Amino acid sequence: MFFTHYYNSFIEFNLKVSIIIPVFNGAVLIKRCLEAVFSQKLPKGTALDVIVIDDGSTDETVSLLHNFRHQIKILTQTRKGPAAARNLGIHHASGDFLAFLDADDYWYPDFILETTDFLIKHPTAIAVSVGQLHKFASNEGTILPAFLRSKEAFNTDGWMLNDFFPFWANHNHICTGSALIRMEVIHKAGGQLEDMRISEDLEYWAYLSTFGTWGFLPKVLFVSDGDKVTRKIGWWKKKQERWHKAPDLDTWEKRLLTRLEKPLSENYLLCRARVGKSLGYAALLSGRLETGRSIILSCKNHLPNDKISILLKYGSNNKLQWWILSKVLIYREKNRKI
Repeated sequence: MFFTHYYNSFIEFNLKVSIIIPVFNGAVLIKRCLEAVFSQKLPKGTALDVIVIDDGSTDETVSLLHNFRHQIKILTQTRKGPAAARNLGIHHASGDFLAFLDADDYWYPDFILETTDFLIKHPTAIAVSVGQLHKFASNEGTILPAFLRSKEAFNTDGWMLNDFFPFWANHNHICTGSALIRMEVIHKAGGQLEDMRISEDLEYWAYLSTFGTWGFLPKVLFVSDGDKVTRKIGWWKKKQERWHKAPDLDTWEKRLLTRLEKPLSENYLLCRARVGKSLGYAALLSGRLETGRSIILSCKNHLPNDKISILLKYGSNNKLQWWILSKVLIYREKNRKI
């Protein structure tokens, strides 16, 4: 049975959890992130292996990291992006389990306790993800998956996902920071694709799902809250670099297609369209109109029915409509209130 040998050795909780945190100009929030890591409740005998990779910061990030130098490993690289930073962290990680966490996000105190407990109890699970709270200045935040907002009863001990893609398509349940992964599967699968600066994490979760079964823990234990950084830099400026480097959909799924059965499942195509929506939107906003339109046309039959998807779908019908739509959406993003 896959990974069964872990079970007996972990009964006594003699394990190590590696936490990889890439950071670029994160002085505003890196302290909060690290304090949340070191406030985690841990199973008896658990050690943390915290690795922070500075990706060429020009602010006070590095000096702030040195305040934690006795608790973390500090690695540096020239500006190569989050995927390259995470891969550098993987190379230096020594844990039995591994989690990625972005510098502007944080965990509630039970994240490691709950996720390690799940993986110990489910030795065939390669990874587990948790519920998320995404905070925005304009509202109190959004909980994902959406079914966690209801008061209906469900199994709070979590469950195994027989198929990753339908759950992802229906519930958009995973993001960077919300998952704990067995190191063995990371060594088998390899790291993230470094030539992508946007949606590289989504490709990685999908890719890992082809190596075994994921679990899901229906408790909100992860918080995404980069509002302070966004306000300091500005929404448009912060997003421009990422939008300009967004890949096309063929590039995004090139590795996945080597692992998926053909014909591609309807659920995979729905997930692919979610990603395509983001990539097409990014290309449009960065002025790469033909690339953006091509992406949307390649997945328009599986796009969701939200307002932006509907606009993208109908705007892609011809070049004039697409050009007009680009002007409207660029104006919208440049004047977004945060």
